Amino acid sequence: MTRGILIVGTQTPLAAALSREAAQRLETHGLALLGPSDPEQALQIPQPPATIPLTWTPSSAISSRTLLVSAENRLSRLDEALLVFAPPTLRTRPEQLDPAQISLFIDDYLKGWYYLIREFSRYFRQRKAGILAMVLAEGPMVTEKEESPDMLGPVLGSAFRALMQSVLASAAAEPYRILGFSGNDPSQDADFASFIFKILDEDTKRDTGKLHRFGKIGIFR
Repeated sequence: MTRGILIVGTQTPLAAALSREAAQRLETHGLALLGPSDPEQALQIPQPPATIPLTWTPSSAISSRTLLVSAENRLSRLDEALLVFAPPTLRTRPEQLDPAQISLFIDDYLKGWYYLIREFSRYFRQRKAGILAMVLAEGPMVTEKEESPDMLGPVLGSAFRALMQSVLASAAAEPYRILGFSGNDPSQDADFASFIFKILDEDTKRDTGKLHRFGKIGIFR
């Protein structure tokens, strides 16, 4: 069956793994990534036409709407939206926090998810079909003795998790599937991506509202 899949996420290996997994199932899918890429660790993302790159400005509510419309137009249909979040890190001392940088992080890595969820929820509710999946990549919170504490990642990760749980709690009243996924082992990104698509492919509304946890041994916790 033809499916229109849009993956929106941070510039992380997990988002790239999901893109590769989508490319194995479909001729093309949409991809919109947030944040600068690391030239020393280039993400292995399928090239067009397997991937249709799309633009997203998280701090803009209008941009979220534009992204949805663009994805629908470029893919001919939009059936599934995957929102993939891996919290960025900001290791610094409290007195060294940069107000401008903090404002940018909050706009991009917090507000943007609210705007997207609002747009996709409205879209799938109107269609009375579709899948809204939220994916949180939780890396180990380890700080070496010589490192400054991470002043950002744990805060944003907790905020996304709380938002995801609130959206999942509303799933029973919706005519479309709402799913949550959480993983904690960056070394298993490929397996995590395969696990996510396995759940999506089951095409059942019985698990709507469920948070699927993927652990190091690849089973539910």
